[in-house]
Amino acid sequence: MNKQETIQIVTLIVGSYPAAGDLKKEETVKAMVVSWSAAFRDDDPQLVGIAVQKHIALNKWPPSVAEIRSQMVAISHPELVPPDAAWAAVSDILYASGYSDRPYGSLPPMIVRCIETIGWGNLREMHRGVYGDSKPGMDRVMFLQQYTPMYERERDKAQLPETLAAQCEKFKQVFGGETARQIDAAHQARIEKEESWNRMAHGGTRRLHGSYQKALPGGNSDDT
Repeated sequence: MNKQETIQIVTLIVGSYPAAGDLKKEETVKAMVVSWSAAFRDDDPQLVGIAVQKHIALNKWPPSVAEIRSQMVAISHPELVPPDAAWAAVSDILYASGYSDRPYGSLPPMIVRCIETIGWGNLREMHRGVYGDSKPGMDRVMFLQQYTPMYERERDKAQLPETLAAQCEKFKQVFGGETARQIDAAHQARIEKEESWNRMAHGGTRRLHGSYQKALPGGNSDDT
């Protein structure tokens, strides 16, 4: 977003909040143009404008840069599902799936990662505890405890301007590269183990199916 586009955005804000005393001061408006030009220089002016209009429609007071960037993330990152909506989706699957194998795989990646961190079997058994002696709601508590900080970290990362995000990532690699590699290695080891178990389970199912076919009258002796 260039300076002229910033001036148009700031003019919209000033006109939308006539009772805001600070926005009546010329020096305040000029300073706002300078700071907003720097804050949104990497961003699509149409997206910024939509975020500003959304803020104006919902709020009685002029926006800060952080408030607009938060609105921009909500508009442009639908994959960052808020915790309440994420739990609603997981709850629906828990009710509908029974003992299906990995029925949550089509959900957004962060929800999938959260479920796999907890363990689908663990989450499902906590859900089934509603019908037994366990305290109801523990599945929700466990999911939200794990998912909420994940969501907040990814939302904050998405909220950063592109240039600033790149600078942060650069310093993260300098100061925390080894930690990141260790975490990635742990996650990769888990994926490899899950794939190994899936291959074993699939092979066992095929052998069981072959044995059943052999047991049938006229069954094929080939294990297919």
